[in-house]
Amino acid sequence: MIKVSENKFLIALIDDDVDQTFLAKKALTDFMSLYEVDVFYTGKDFFDRIKGNPNIYDALVVDYMLPQLNGLEILHTLHGLQCEVPIIFLTVSDDKDTIHEALNYGAYDYLLKIEGYLSTLPVILLKSIDKYQRQKHREEVQKKVQTLKEYFENILNTIPYAVIGINQMMEISYANSECQNFFFVDPSELIGQKIMELFDPEFLSDISLIDHIKKVSENSEHISFSKISYINRKNQKKHLDIDLLKTSSDYGDHVLLLINDITRNVELEQKLIQTEKLASLGKLLTGITHELNNRLGPVLAYTQLLMTKTTDQRSLNWMKNIEDSAQSMKSIIESLLYFSPGTTRQHKESICINDLINNTLTLLNYKFQSKNIKITKKLSTAITPLFIDQKQISKVLLNILNNSYEAMELTGGELYISSKASDNMCIVSIVDTGNGIPEDIQSEIFDPFFTTKSNKDNVGLGLSIAYTLLESHNGSIKINTKANKGTEVTISIPFSDSASAAKRENNLLPASEQSASQVLIIEDDETLRDVMKDILEETYSVDIAENGLQAKTRISQKNYNAILADIRMPGMDGPSLFYWIRDNFPGLEKKMVFTTGDTYDPETNKFLDSIDNDYLAKPFNINDLRNIIKQVIA
Repeated sequence: MIKVSENKFLIALIDDDVDQTFLAKKALTDFMSLYEVDVFYTGKDFFDRIKGNPNIYDALVVDYMLPQLNGLEILHTLHGLQCEVPIIFLTVSDDKDTIHEALNYGAYDYLLKIEGYLSTLPVILLKSIDKYQRQKHREEVQKKVQTLKEYFENILNTIPYAVIGINQMMEISYANSECQNFFFVDPSELIGQKIMELFDPEFLSDISLIDHIKKVSENSEHISFSKISYINRKNQKKHLDIDLLKTSSDYGDHVLLLINDITRNVELEQKLIQTEKLASLGKLLTGITHELNNRLGPVLAYTQLLMTKTTDQRSLNWMKNIEDSAQSMKSIIESLLYFSPGTTRQHKESICINDLINNTLTLLNYKFQSKNIKITKKLSTAITPLFIDQKQISKVLLNILNNSYEAMELTGGELYISSKASDNMCIVSIVDTGNGIPEDIQSEIFDPFFTTKSNKDNVGLGLSIAYTLLESHNGSIKINTKANKGTEVTISIPFSDSASAAKRENNLLPASEQSASQVLIIEDDETLRDVMKDILEETYSVDIAENGLQAKTRISQKNYNAILADIRMPGMDGPSLFYWIRDNFPGLEKKMVFTTGDTYDPETNKFLDSIDNDYLAKPFNINDLRNIIKQVIA
């Protein structure tokens, strides 16, 4: 097989649907950086590529419905070519005969092309590859053990396992070169030692190793241990697969002890489990945050509306406390969305990065001072504003600064933070004098769930989230660190013209013309519908509808200057209404503004990305609602 890199698998994706292959390739390449994908739209193209080497790929993903050769025919041909790699069979039908035939022809697993299957594909593919590798591993061990009986001396130093021969006196009679890497002792020094001297007594007791060696020697059994924990002589925790087999030679009977270090595989499994847990949590949060947003919306809106009607200072103070609490809850809900399966939409605006840095440092200032950490700032005054999502970049800064704090928490130290403009990029540098990052783990620091902290509250998502958020801004993050000498984190964000974001703020209609404007509100939640009506009817003539079907009747009978529609509604939803208006009242669809509590939902994002209309994320401030309707009517 071709290995793209030590930690990547090369995948062939065979599907004639251009859109689906694009999404599938993205889902795979984005998954923990484990896959590189080659796409083929026909079976012929694929077979031309593997001609002479059917096992060139680590795994295959084959769709059933294909031109010329369908998926089953491809599987049948691969079977004849003795292709051994794991294959995932894709189909839109759950026909049992088709699936059974695919599995008989060599498919490792199948996946129905239903909603959400692209999020499942990377996980199923990884499980199939792991299953295949384990199966191949076992087959290779058995094959090599058989070969050892005849060619023991020749192959002893060629297999990638620590191999130890044990005679009937429990003495080590053979040790291959891999023992050097495993026990950190020259293999020749092991010869003649008692096997009991090689391992820690607790380890020997935990798996009853001596008793099992005797059992294999007496009965010629094959005994295996899987995923055994072991602390080596450098105090590193390892996970092992151990096999005990009896072999005979001119030198007598021996028991072979084969030790395979599977630590990397176990760590990968643990990351996979964490990913699955996070996906489950995300699905749960999907429903919870939607309902929280719908319930919180009226609380925030009515509070802000009452504040405009009240002059009593004591009442205003009470309402301000309610508003602050609602805004805080809104921020908490937005934070939860980082764990949802989809991507939250960005709310970009013109922001000075220096203000963002100062605000973030203000939040952490007491924390740093309490641990004798001195902060030095050098912020350029020549930096122009950035067009960014303020909350997302604040989260990036907060994660990095928290890491610096934890690196200096026990010893104190200094934190240097600077900003400058360079080649159309805003550069922010954060330097700490903490303990740095060891060289052997630096390549893993951006991996999800990787953490060096023993605290169970630290799940290892900080730098992974920072990397993702900066990437979504076309930015980057680089880390320069040395163990015990500190760390420098550099983030780069491109400058962009934010003028377009405000292009519609000018040329608004006079107030007298705005008051004559007609607005239609479409919202299935009665409380939300009422509060939006109460806010807007101060300025406009407002009609309401509970769903898309009612809205069709209103729109057919009356001319509206703006239409405010929820995206998720029973019967006819917001997107369906948009397309109906576009077909029946061309141009009016441009006057639509959407509301949604589902900014995390992939389908919602896909729809909003496909149109030029504005939207409001629930819960929203009443001034945001007023301004967005004012701009649409203008």
